[in-house]
Amino acid sequence: MEENTSKQLDEMFKQSFIQLIENGDFLPYDSFLVNLANLARIIFDTEDLQERSRLYTYVMNNARAVDYAETTEKVFKAETSRLGIPELWELPESFDRPKALEPFPMYSLPPLLRDYLKSVADYVQVTPEMAVLPLLSVLSLCVQGKAVIKHTGNSHTEPLNLYTITVASPGERKSGSLKEFMRPVEEFQDCYNKIHATEIEEYKTERTFLENQKNAALKGRNADLHKAKEIAKEISELERKHELVLNVSDATPEALAMEIYRQGGKIGIIDDEGSVFDVLSGIYSNGQANINIFLKAYDGSNYTILRRTKDNIELKKPLLTMGLMVQPEHFQEAVNNRQFAGRGFIHRFLFAFPESRAGYLKMTSPDIPEMLQKRYNKLIKRLLRLPESELIPVIRCDREAELLFSDYHEHLQKEIRDGGIFENLKEWASKHFGRALRIAGILHICEHEPTEQLTGSTAINAISISM
Repeated sequence: MEENTSKQLDEMFKQSFIQLIENGDFLPYDSFLVNLANLARIIFDTEDLQERSRLYTYVMNNARAVDYAETTEKVFKAETSRLGIPELWELPESFDRPKALEPFPMYSLPPLLRDYLKSVADYVQVTPEMAVLPLLSVLSLCVQGKAVIKHTGNSHTEPLNLYTITVASPGERKSGSLKEFMRPVEEFQDCYNKIHATEIEEYKTERTFLENQKNAALKGRNADLHKAKEIAKEISELERKHELVLNVSDATPEALAMEIYRQGGKIGIIDDEGSVFDVLSGIYSNGQANINIFLKAYDGSNYTILRRTKDNIELKKPLLTMGLMVQPEHFQEAVNNRQFAGRGFIHRFLFAFPESRAGYLKMTSPDIPEMLQKRYNKLIKRLLRLPESELIPVIRCDREAELLFSDYHEHLQKEIRDGGIFENLKEWASKHFGRALRIAGILHICEHEPTEQLTGSTAINAISISM
């Protein structure tokens, strides 16, 4: 059936392009567009998402061969819009083929982070490209909500949270590097919860007692609405004290939203398995994905938790950091998920595809220097202790940084156009300038106060990382 479909597509293309080339008037071109629309419908009728992407890739490759990729893409987009279905994605290139990877620019990190990244990579025996996005994700987790960075061309600001994915095969030591970066985060969390254990337990006890009183006041012959309202007011005025949870790995969207609420509006999903994709694909909800909180919490957009039996909860500017390490098959499933692609979820991520070190591992490796480990731990805990306020500090760029970011923005826009390197990744590339700003803000806070101006050297380092 696959071969017959390909032949059918091939024949329709030949007929369409012959008509277009041999006849220059309007009617043949109109017939060409009709044939493209018919091709679109053939692909839309294919239920298997992987096969649908394969057929679309086949169509686009043929269209590029005769310089009609733009027209073909426009027709397909018009059909997806008319039929109300998500936009199609082409298949990613096979991971089985060797890649000529650009090495990560180690010079772009502050000295402490550069030294620590290299030391962790040597200790775990992975490339820096394997470890750099987990490191950036941990830094993002520590500073999200502590500041925003101002766009250099208008009044818009970007938060400092990132969504990242590192793609590597099984056995490539994904867990090892992530564990080293997360260790001081987990230590900070454990220490906080031990210190505040009594306060947390007292809050839980008092809240439970008042809620029982309120429920009792609403029942039976002696129900007292006035008393119930007074108790409800007491409950609302309680200072919330919950256990600190900085990171989760496996939670439904609804549970995640509630945990973000309990944690004051922010949390992280930093995980070496990528199991969150299974949850988002709907394995716990009859195949129906609910990705709203993941879309909202990337930009800090307000979100309402709808509850059947209790009052709804309003999340004001929630933030989420995601740092995932996944296998190639898992990644392909994610990029081919029509809900992830159609709503722009997958376009929010920064990706890394590190080279394999399998077959080149040594029996021994150098330990992370003790003093370097202490300096990294101290930095992470300082970032986690940064104060939070309703009036969030705004990081502003100096003149040199503004000019550099302006040039980079112009470069991205040029490469998004037809013929550019991002021609077929427009949706992803359109968010890339914002990612570069976020990286710059994170690097800035690692060395400076948010109130200090971000310099040109930090801007060029962030651009180098994002490229």
